[in-house]
Amino acid sequence: MDPFSVITTIPDIIERCMQAYDIIKAIKNAPKSCSELMEELATANVRLNELQMHIEEVKDQENPQLDAALHKYKTTLESILNEFRGGKLACWTRIKWALSREKTVKELTSELRQNAAIFQPLLISISKRLHALQRNQNENVADKRIRNVIAWLKPLDPSTKQQLTSQLRQPQTCGWLPSHRQFTSWFSSGSFLWLNGTPGSGKTVLASFAIEYLKENMASEEIVLFVFVDFRDVRSTNLVAVMRTLLAQLLSGYNPKDFVKDFADLYKSMRDGTEPPSSFEYLTQLLKRASASWKRVFIVVDALDECALTKRRESIAEVRKLASAGSKFSIFVTSREEQDIVDVLNGIPTICLGNEMQSVNADIERFVKDKMNAPYLSLVRLDAPLRHHITSTLLEKSNGMFRLVDCQLDSLAKAKFKKNINNILRNLPDDLNSMYERILQGVEAEEKRAGADGKNIVSTVRRTLWWLVGSRRGLHLAELREAIMVEKERYSPNEDFELMSDEHLLDICSSLVHYDTETDLLVLSHFSVQEFILSGHLKDTKYAVYHAPSVSFLYRHITGLIMAYLQYADFHTGPCKNWDLLSERLNQHPLLVYIASYWDWHITRMDEATPDEQPSDKEVLDLLFDTSFLPIQRSLRQISYFGVDVDVAAHDASLCELDDASGFFGPRKCYGPPWLAVEAHCNYQLLKQSPPNTTSIAEENYMVYPLLLQGPTWLIQKIMKRRLGLIDRPLFAFGTPLMICVYANRVDMMEMLLKEGANANTCAPHYHCDHLIVPPIFLAVKAVGNAEMVKILLKYGSNTVFPGQQPDDGIPYTIIAAAEYGRPDVLKALIDYGDDVNTRSVYNGHTVLYAAVMAGSMDCIIVLANAGCRIAGSSRVEGRTPLQVALELQSSTIVRYLLSQGALPHECWYLSLDSIHWAMGEDWYPEMQTCLVQLESKQLVEANCSRKDVEEVAHILKLRFRLPILLTQKIFDFAEFWIAVSCERHEKVMIEQDSPDEPYVSTPPIGGRLENSVRRIVFRTSSHDQGWSSDGYTLGVYSGSFTWFEAEVDSARGVRRQILRNARADPRSRTHTRDQFSSSDTWMANIKSGDSISVYPKALYGGWVNYVESISVMVFTTCF
Repeated sequence: MDPFSVITTIPDIIERCMQAYDIIKAIKNAPKSCSELMEELATANVRLNELQMHIEEVKDQENPQLDAALHKYKTTLESILNEFRGGKLACWTRIKWALSREKTVKELTSELRQNAAIFQPLLISISKRLHALQRNQNENVADKRIRNVIAWLKPLDPSTKQQLTSQLRQPQTCGWLPSHRQFTSWFSSGSFLWLNGTPGSGKTVLASFAIEYLKENMASEEIVLFVFVDFRDVRSTNLVAVMRTLLAQLLSGYNPKDFVKDFADLYKSMRDGTEPPSSFEYLTQLLKRASASWKRVFIVVDALDECALTKRRESIAEVRKLASAGSKFSIFVTSREEQDIVDVLNGIPTICLGNEMQSVNADIERFVKDKMNAPYLSLVRLDAPLRHHITSTLLEKSNGMFRLVDCQLDSLAKAKFKKNINNILRNLPDDLNSMYERILQGVEAEEKRAGADGKNIVSTVRRTLWWLVGSRRGLHLAELREAIMVEKERYSPNEDFELMSDEHLLDICSSLVHYDTETDLLVLSHFSVQEFILSGHLKDTKYAVYHAPSVSFLYRHITGLIMAYLQYADFHTGPCKNWDLLSERLNQHPLLVYIASYWDWHITRMDEATPDEQPSDKEVLDLLFDTSFLPIQRSLRQISYFGVDVDVAAHDASLCELDDASGFFGPRKCYGPPWLAVEAHCNYQLLKQSPPNTTSIAEENYMVYPLLLQGPTWLIQKIMKRRLGLIDRPLFAFGTPLMICVYANRVDMMEMLLKEGANANTCAPHYHCDHLIVPPIFLAVKAVGNAEMVKILLKYGSNTVFPGQQPDDGIPYTIIAAAEYGRPDVLKALIDYGDDVNTRSVYNGHTVLYAAVMAGSMDCIIVLANAGCRIAGSSRVEGRTPLQVALELQSSTIVRYLLSQGALPHECWYLSLDSIHWAMGEDWYPEMQTCLVQLESKQLVEANCSRKDVEEVAHILKLRFRLPILLTQKIFDFAEFWIAVSCERHEKVMIEQDSPDEPYVSTPPIGGRLENSVRRIVFRTSSHDQGWSSDGYTLGVYSGSFTWFEAEVDSARGVRRQILRNARADPRSRTHTRDQFSSSDTWMANIKSGDSISVYPKALYGGWVNYVESISVMVFTTCF
């Protein structure tokens, strides 16, 4: 029998089984043998349904044993039907027959039991195959979850730096490192090795070589992790980002099936939308946990000295602890010998490049010979004796520094005459500071030689270096050429600083800068250049004009330049009205792109402690609030709307789709600055609402919001005092200033605003909450989950119940929201505050416990249980108990816990046995199986009540007991003796957002009395969604699901009720049941006799798909 025949045969056998059951049931006062046969038939019906479900799921291939068992079952049922057939016999005749053929009945019962014994091993075999399929599916889901977590950790990209550094390394260099005694010992069994050296001594190249060597020579059960710290990438200088990157590399090779179990805390944090971990202690724990499957973990971290100084000592100490005695971590780090690093790494095995001069000089010699052969340097044309003289001299003066030799070669290459080379060699500096001074000496000499025509060369170099140190990113050459013409308190460019060409700028800056031809970005050539500019050494030399006291000084300095730049007359005309004008503006003012992107970043980094070097508060506040600055604001907005596309458009307008909205010209696909790009079309809608001739609050908000998001407390405080009324005013879809601080998780800023008078109960729309109007405390619960914030809000008078708000997402009840979003710490804080753990929503009936189970939050459930929440006999919500939800959620841990706390299995009404097949093998499964079999047998009886049956019993009650009709109705309702109308459909369909709005299934017309006849409706769905999500929020639970089902009555079109939701981003099909009673339910009370109920599968947003496999509806009505 082929698989299709098996699938079609089983329903036929089930139907025969039900026929036999109904025939025997009709025999009144039948002997015990008939009752036993009925019981066996009921059990057989449940078992056959379970078998059918398994076969459909595993798409079973031909199975001779199954074919034979089904054939025997069918033969036995035919014998039963033949023996009991004869529906026209009188009741007494059937009883006589049953008594006379009791032996035959017992034999048929025995045959059924024997067949059941054959089915049991088949069911187990099929169940194993089903579990194997589910295991593969679960691994795919787990693999996606790992990738989501890795993306959430926001790791650095060390592979690109490794590739570039490897390409820079000359062949046959660094070969001495693997044979070094300390490295050999470390590679064999060591835990920590520190390679240190002076600036420019080739530490990064050696680190790159070590990574390659370890990868080539490690064992199969070993892994290599690596990170490069680089001052040019600000994120990499944060050791927290370094630790996250190492963790991400470990997780990328983690076993998917163990991930959710082993990293439930990390996965939950990602799912809840919180920030990635930032605690070193916690990150260390995670790294140790993630390394469990590896015998040894090699870690290479280059340039520890380039890490930010804030907490650097403590952070490096944590890294050292990671390689403590007995650890499987072997860590190799490089850095300079800076005092705080020396203090922390004192006593560990060390390779000091200063002590390895013979090996280092051999590498430098290869480097020099290779570079002198570079075709772009004039040195390649020198004769062999002179090249040899250059090589030996550079080696003598290199002091082991590749960087110094590189600068010296560049200096030699600039020699105009061959005779000058010997003079240059005699006077070559022997340290980097002196080398950089020599470069600056050359700059000043160039200025003197140029006379009046070159009087600004020194200032040009100084301005270039200061911009590169203090800017948010490297600058394009065109941007920098305009930047050096900007001066404080001058509202037009100083054309005395206008350079003739890009090449001239690169030439005068020499080896102090590096130009990347691929990205067109200019950056400092080495970390030592930035240190030189900020050093006290430079301050005490005749080149002190280049000295900057600190990076923060340069942030303030550049902010002042930005304030002057924005007041150029060209920007006072407002935004451009067409592409030709915009293109002309970008050509004339290329720096505008940088400033439109980062003006807020510079303002928020001003330091109040040293106001003498920063622009005045008035300049900044005028830019925000003075109406005369409105054209400037709009000019910034226009550029920022292009986002990254402005560079594309600047070179070719045809590559960027453009539009003109109300005279405000911009890109059609407008995502703008990152802080405003919260949803598609958000910026474009704002653009259309704010034409240039209109002053609007929205435009003011555009300038204020990024400062609220990033700014220091003192600046925000001054902004609030300058603009009264702003403190409680919503900004775009980001809420009030208080809500903005809550969403940014800025506790200090939030507390300042509350002290300044912000109302903790002011509600506003927020994009993170689907633009619903929410209070700040709800945002603190949903978006951040910060218990400290919640406590502060409560301290300043926040309510916990908001009865006037939208009932969706638990907004009216903060304690329900805390459970729904899985926030145990917040939940405990609210309980301690005095909120009732048994709170029930008056809007949708949700309880705190129900919300916690729907969220799959075991931690919240435990908090509630410990606080005395009712679990035994807990209230139904939408016809389901928390235990039933946990079963449908397929969470064995929650099911077991609820049962241990007194949850009652028999209250899982209309939960089908096939919906818990996933739990076969769990210790609580037999109890649930027995309970559900009993409930399904009861449901079979209920579903087979006809109108005639009900009327006959009513007639008996009236004649024999003379009961009034109202009392009869109450008895029937108490006994649930109702008429059943049902429908079902088994067909796979795929529903998307744009699918036709059509019912999947509709019931026949409902019987019963004319009005208020519906007593109960049971909806059952088998479905799942697309199985993935672009973010990690609430995967595998019901919160945040955008695929669901709605019910509608045909006499009330347009009035729909959401009945069930799919688990979010989970490809496993689940059976969900909603058992709805009519008690105080206005929707059900309005259903009339003759109505039909339809069920609509739904999906929202692109990428969301509702895969429907089957839906059934059973409606129970009364005749009275």
